[in-house]
Amino acid sequence: MAASQRDPEDMERTFKEIEVTAFRFQSQAERFPSINDFQEVPRVAQWRMNLTALSQEHNLYFVAIGSEIHITVPENNKQTIPGKPNAIIELPTTEQSLQVNGQIDSQNSHDVNHLIVGKLGEFEILLACCDDGDVLAIYTHVIKAAMENYKTEFLFTRRHQQGPASHRAWEERLDNCWGSNMQPMFHQNVGVSAWGLAIHQQSRLIAVSSNYHEITMFAFALHDEADSSSDGKLSEIQTGEEFSSSMPPGDSPNQRGYSWKKVIHLDARGHNVPTLAFASGLDGEAEVLLAADILGNLWKLDVGPTQVEVDELEPVRRVYKANEGFRQRDMMGWGVLVLPLTQFKPQSTARSALGMFQLDTIDNSTRFNKFGSTEDFYIDISESQYDIRDPSIKAATKHQGSYMAYMEDRVEEYVPEWNPTLTHPIVTMKSYSQQSRSLLDDQFILPDGSAILRTYASDVELLPPTHLVPRTVFKSILHHPTRGTYPEGVFQQNRLNMLASIPELHLVIVASQKGDAALLTLTRLDQRFSIHGPVCTFRLDHIVPLQQHIPVERSALMGMATSRIWTEARGDGIHDTAENPRWRLLLHYMDQSILSYELWRNEGGDMVVL
Repeated sequence: MAASQRDPEDMERTFKEIEVTAFRFQSQAERFPSINDFQEVPRVAQWRMNLTALSQEHNLYFVAIGSEIHITVPENNKQTIPGKPNAIIELPTTEQSLQVNGQIDSQNSHDVNHLIVGKLGEFEILLACCDDGDVLAIYTHVIKAAMENYKTEFLFTRRHQQGPASHRAWEERLDNCWGSNMQPMFHQNVGVSAWGLAIHQQSRLIAVSSNYHEITMFAFALHDEADSSSDGKLSEIQTGEEFSSSMPPGDSPNQRGYSWKKVIHLDARGHNVPTLAFASGLDGEAEVLLAADILGNLWKLDVGPTQVEVDELEPVRRVYKANEGFRQRDMMGWGVLVLPLTQFKPQSTARSALGMFQLDTIDNSTRFNKFGSTEDFYIDISESQYDIRDPSIKAATKHQGSYMAYMEDRVEEYVPEWNPTLTHPIVTMKSYSQQSRSLLDDQFILPDGSAILRTYASDVELLPPTHLVPRTVFKSILHHPTRGTYPEGVFQQNRLNMLASIPELHLVIVASQKGDAALLTLTRLDQRFSIHGPVCTFRLDHIVPLQQHIPVERSALMGMATSRIWTEARGDGIHDTAENPRWRLLLHYMDQSILSYELWRNEGGDMVVL
């Protein structure tokens, strides 16, 4: 059989992807069955970043609805999210925010632009930023305790009050009472619409970007006497923390007697920054802050209190689109993640690492491109989207033989031409750290040797730890022809601005506001492939919703959230001790429908999506 006539259904990938099961779709009608009975569908703020989050410490689901945070306890093993939340927090405002007009909606300036959850020191926080420049953080354990107190008081009230009207009145009173009195542990204003958010646990840092083309970094006091409790853990940060505009004399970045903040203004090359990520040093302390702007630039900013210089990393976008023509909108940076080497799943072949059936030699391939320098060398794996093992997608692409031509003759595993020999061991971070200012020292992009994943309007790019190893690029990762068309209003929200990393599963989830999400397995080739540093890349395992789960009427995506599955046996704040823990993925749409899946890897290391 000729290669071009090979039936794609006969092809098998040389690895096992994450499988997708336990699907659940909750429609708007299901979540809001009594819309006319004092239960309106909440107003959703348009053109924002991720507006949903799941706590990693408690069974709590957070949704930003305008200037409120709706909190729900997911129900049963299907992750049911009722339309009526268990609690609502009305976000307070700073005095400065009253003088700031919202840049997206001036009538609702305090609407939330972005919402994340992460640990700051020993405790998890919910961090939100608003269109009026306000930035707020609340401890999730405080929210959990308030909800439990509310439940106890409400049950007591029901036993002592008669009639449904009394119950409703007391329920409303209790909701308003605890919600309005909830005090943030952190509340600042950055002067204009705020977007990017990042948290560093060990160094107790919060970073916020604004439409002034600025990044403001807040450093909380960090010293043994003031911050350690009797059990040796860092204590909670007190509400109303004051931030000095300069670091007190004698302090160091990791030994702070007082809280301080630093404002970094990008130069004329920069623009608005919707996404941020901290990178640590070998000691685990924050050293670098990455910021991606809507011009496609990636900025590497020093975390220290005095340095204000910026180091620009040129985006690959300007390289591989240089001769094709492009729109400015396609270059916009929307997401960035820092990925330690431990998050990458070892692979023995390039096929399994990249997720591709065939790999041509360097002379005949259009997938390996070089433009002038080592840093411009990248691998294009875009065609691998046609190799996904989704039966509905495979059937639809059955007759695309010319595009998916399978090589009849087995080719040797591709070993990149940039590897002159296979006899030298790879330079690991252990050996690198033992070298004194070696030749490779300046080649590592980040201080701890982590990789970087970036997203644009529709493309995904992974930068390996060193400049000497090619980048991996996946163009138009969600634009599979079998997934149908989008309504015009939805298609205009084409931007990959929702990212999540699940280290235990070697998985990154990249979602677009159009409504789809890509499940990427992070992969790493063994040491024989390069002497120039770790060969880190990724492959596309699935796109969700799966073909058979795509709603007839498509809606834009409001938020994406993931956490471990909550079980009865799991104690509060204790991770599931199962050998193969399961994770839940919730996709929350602007029409208030919710789609959920379960994710896990089986004993063979295969990814399972339920």
